[in-house]
Amino acid sequence: MKKISLPTSQNKSGESNYIVSKNRYQQQIKQGLTNDEILKPGTYKAIRGGFLQRHPELKSPQKTSKVRVTMFLDQDIVDSFKRAAEAENAMPYQTQINLALRNHLEAQAAGGPQQGGDGGRARFWQR
Repeated sequence: MKKISLPTSQNKSGESNYIVSKNRYQQQIKQGLTNDEILKPGTYKAIRGGFLQRHPELKSPQKTSKVRVTMFLDQDIVDSFKRAAEAENAMPYQTQINLALRNHLEAQAAGGPQQGGDGGRARFWQR
C-alpha cells in the first residue's frame, strides 16, 4: 500500500483539516488505488487524540514515579529476593521488594491483620 500525504492545517486545539482535491483524487485513481483506499474529494476534520477521548477505557493507568533510595536490609532478606529473581521469567529482585512493600501497605489500608507471623516486627511500621 502506498503512503499518501495530504495537505493539512492544524489549530491549537489539535484539530486538523485534511483537504482532498478532485485532481488529487483522480491522480490516486490513476495510480491504481481503489475507492476503499482513498478519501473522496472534500475537507475532512480530525482531532488529535480523539480516539482515546472516545475510548477512555483504553488509556494506560498512571504510573507512579520511582524514587532512588539507599537503605540497609538484612542479608537473608536480600538473598531470598535475589534467589526468587533467578527463577525463569521472574521479576528483578528490586521489583519484588517493591511489590512486597506495596502489598503490605494495601493490606494495612484494607484493615488487614495488624500483626502477622513476623514476631511483632510489623508494629515498627506503625506510629
